[in-house]
Amino acid sequence: MMAFSWSHCIICQKDTLEELRCPLRSHGADKSDPRNVYNSFLQNVSEFRDSLDVILPVSLTLLLELNVDALIEKEAAWHKSCHLQFSKSKLNKAKERAARKRKQDQAKPEREKPTKICKLSSSIKKNCKENCILCDQTCTGPLHNVTTFATDENLRRMITELQDNTLLPKISGVDLIAAEAKYHMKCMTNLCNRYRSHLTRARQESCEEDEKMKESQAFIELNAYIESSLENEKLFFLLSELHSLYVSQLLTLGIQKQVNRTRLKTSILENFPDAQEQNDGKNVVIIFKKAIQGIVKEVGTAKRLLRGRCDSS
Repeated sequence: MMAFSWSHCIICQKDTLEELRCPLRSHGADKSDPRNVYNSFLQNVSEFRDSLDVILPVSLTLLLELNVDALIEKEAAWHKSCHLQFSKSKLNKAKERAARKRKQDQAKPEREKPTKICKLSSSIKKNCKENCILCDQTCTGPLHNVTTFATDENLRRMITELQDNTLLPKISGVDLIAAEAKYHMKCMTNLCNRYRSHLTRARQESCEEDEKMKESQAFIELNAYIESSLENEKLFFLLSELHSLYVSQLLTLGIQKQVNRTRLKTSILENFPDAQEQNDGKNVVIIFKKAIQGIVKEVGTAKRLLRGRCDSS
């Protein structure tokens, strides 16, 4: 087993091209109390292990013996894609899946349960020696033995992260090397391809989540600009101006995309109940009630002055 390295991702311990993130060095939208970030992470990992019977990477098993102070002292860092695997949303989804499975198991007639458990236990031990652990067949090609810890670890990691309910019982509580587990190379390749697709989707979800966070940050800063302007008695805003400011802020945050003006306008109006839209056929203006009240007051004053002049003449 390789020695644990604090200079690598504390979750996967791999040296990849993905940037390492440390809560102690966070900034901008990611700025949070490091102690809370580390504590929340360790709690989520602990719940994954204790509540959901998830097989954790060795590095995380070691970390659970430490405390937040140790993580801060070592400036523990991680890949964002690795950290997201233990997010609160992932934990909640895993709990929901586990709850659904328990409910399904409880709904089955009691007489079916012992038979299935016994059959499953005996079939796993028997099939490990005779059949491919991945497809339960013997006739689709040469069988290869699981003879190294690396192969055992890779199989467990891929099957666990894929949450394959067919394969999970076959590795749970079973020493694949001691059980003389076998596999077809084609089946192993198919599993690796499925796992690669899973990682690609996870990275895409990570990028999408990051983009949504930056869009929220840009919108918050746009709202702050509007609020600051209101304090300075600016009560009219061209939608084109606000749109340009929002797009510019997105570019500053590294996002280049088309922004629908109508959706942006709707979001602004929802966020500012005292505002309304005015349209002269060419320009869309966001105007606040205070400005409208001022205009009405000025019109009323002008009418009274005009009426006074007419009466005097």
